[in-house]
Amino acid sequence: MVAISAFFDCFVDKELEEKISGRGLIIRLWCWASFEKEDGWTLPYPALIDTGAHTSMIPKRIWSILPVNKLAEHYTRV
Repeated sequence: MVAISAFFDCFVDKELEEKISGRGLIIRLWCWASFEKEDGWTLPYPALIDTGAHTSMIPKRIWSILPVNKLAEHYTRV
């Protein structure tokens, strides 16, 4: 189980604004996510929400303390 509290971060990308006047506003959806452990909840972690992603990436330092079942070994590369 996960507890999430979401918020928006808005800022102007100066480089993009110089290229396309009036189009440099960047809006990102962030959240604080806490994960349920066997003995309670983790502290909240900041996370960027990518609504178009088909896969969520959780750092090993977080999921290694959670009661999860590993389904397969897989590595993501750029």
